[in-house]
Amino acid sequence: MAGSNHTASRGYDIIGDIHGCANTLARLLEQMGYSKVNGVYQHRRRQAVFIGDIIDRGPRIREALHLVRNMVERGSARIVMGNHEYNALGYCTRARAGSGKTWLREHTPRHDRLIRETLDQFEAHPHEWNDFLEWFYTIPLFIDEDDFRAVHACWDGKLIEQFKQVQGGACIDEDFLHASAAIDSFAGQVMDTLLRGTDLRLPQGMKIKGRDGYVREFFRTKFWADNPHSYADVVFQPDPLPPE
Repeated sequence: MAGSNHTASRGYDIIGDIHGCANTLARLLEQMGYSKVNGVYQHRRRQAVFIGDIIDRGPRIREALHLVRNMVERGSARIVMGNHEYNALGYCTRARAGSGKTWLREHTPRHDRLIRETLDQFEAHPHEWNDFLEWFYTIPLFIDEDDFRAVHACWDGKLIEQFKQVQGGACIDEDFLHASAAIDSFAGQVMDTLLRGTDLRLPQGMKIKGRDGYVREFFRTKFWADNPHSYADVVFQPDPLPPE
């Protein structure tokens, strides 16, 4: 995507969820004409835009984080936060006294499983992991320019404008992270909508059981669907809805 004015004439390569697949990412960048200069991938005319979710799941999470962060710090890439980076901040941050919780994102079996590969791969590098957690705070939730916008899951103009007024920019801080633990709060709504998207509640008494065994009463929706008439028109997730 290239804009018409000079400052926007640089092309962007939008790269979705990496999830720890560093070798695949390196191959992709090379196929798109990026090459290593002093150990960091860059392109003469283009800039990569990473749409978050660098961590969790894959075999080389640590390597993926280093690759992406080096590109961002060199200026050959930009990045917005994904829900997995946000979840990691919550999982690794102690809740404040009186909240009734030990951690902001509680250490349930499901949450443990989602972040396990990341923590395992950083087990021998705890200082590095803490450094990346600090770096996550510098990752904006969105990029909003005259001719270009990026967000991990869902662009909600009203929430984003409110967020800019409250935070004075596009990044969260530790206070906002703590506030977002209450899903019904403004902070909770910002993080849920921008990083997870929109959802709908199933009819009374109906549930979806995911392949991972997780049971939910909500499903993610295509917020971009035009003129939808049925749940099937808006469902947007891998686990199927109940047939009825």
